[in-house]
Amino acid sequence: MKVGAVELTTGATSDTIRLQANVCYQDGSREQIWFDFPERLSSSVSLTADPWIVALAPISMLLGEPLETELTADSRLVCGLHRVAKIWRYWFPALSPLQLVVTSEEREGSRSGSTASLFSGGIDSWYTVLRNADDAAKGIPPALDSLLFIWGADVRLDRPDAFEALRGRLQEVADRLQLRLVSAATNLRLTRWRQTDWALHSHGAFFASVIHASGAFVRCLIPSSVSYSSGRAWGSHPLTDPLLSTSRTELVYDGAETDRIHKTARVIQSELALSTLRVCWRSGTDQNCGKCEKCLRTMVSLETAGVLQRATTFPARTVDLRLVRRLLVTKAHDYRRLRHMSAEALRVGRKDLSRALDHAYHRSARLQPVLQALTRLDQAGIRGATRLGSWLEGDSIRP
Repeated sequence: MKVGAVELTTGATSDTIRLQANVCYQDGSREQIWFDFPERLSSSVSLTADPWIVALAPISMLLGEPLETELTADSRLVCGLHRVAKIWRYWFPALSPLQLVVTSEEREGSRSGSTASLFSGGIDSWYTVLRNADDAAKGIPPALDSLLFIWGADVRLDRPDAFEALRGRLQEVADRLQLRLVSAATNLRLTRWRQTDWALHSHGAFFASVIHASGAFVRCLIPSSVSYSSGRAWGSHPLTDPLLSTSRTELVYDGAETDRIHKTARVIQSELALSTLRVCWRSGTDQNCGKCEKCLRTMVSLETAGVLQRATTFPARTVDLRLVRRLLVTKAHDYRRLRHMSAEALRVGRKDLSRALDHAYHRSARLQPVLQALTRLDQAGIRGATRLGSWLEGDSIRP
């Protein structure tokens, strides 16, 4: 695949600017990939290869195509990306080696500038913001001055109403915290890039590409989704994300020293966080559906802590035990999480909640062979396997 010349043009609205390029594949197909930013960032948006090689490395390795561009890339990033590619191949041996055809150059690092954090309104991103505020109060750097929200990560691009509603809520959060909100957008997940495994492989590269495309930050914190103690493969990871830094923008994997239980314990101390929490990815909107696996996990944790009544962004103030019993998890770390949640519920005297979580654990274990078989059928091209697997995994969101 080859990245053509990049250009700056007007974005989806008159107050945004678009960085775009055509990408050509070996089969002759081509598509346009773009990043939108506020017009005030027009002087900082990157015209280098940096965002493109980070964004396209996962799909290049999946398709087994060389990744080529005539743009120049930061030498630190090129070196780091090759190291990340080796980690990805260790995790996923079916991937092809990274074949990167690009000219690298040494660049001077920025000594000062804006420090941002990715922010979606979820537990991980709220923990990073609150922990940073705690550290800043003690004089521990770096202090945040900006929050970066990306449209096209989980809020669908065909839902501008949801994007505007969520941006409005996040702007209120930023104002209350005396931070600047920077909103960005990209169509990356609507391109052939969507063939990559978002969760296990590519979402870290997605976020890094947007950060580098903006050119706006000397440092950006990436709220951790796995801890240092976790050895599992994951798309955003303490081993890989920092290696995607450039000489001018450092990527900091933040909060990996703790787990989600302890993060939640810190987040629920903030009424602002409780009143603005948004954790749902399945809805594709600004709303928490209250029925998907991630919503239910969060609601269970909040109810166990006795604060769900104050979490006003969820559609219910109590957890429906019938939905909890039908939770279906598929990954080893989610099994462990169910066990921890059950033990915590039992510790605070919620035997009913503990029993429901245990039921979900055992039900998930029983259905694993079915889900694995459906995955194999899907890989073999058997029609209907994907729909049946999705129906089973989404069982808890049905009425």
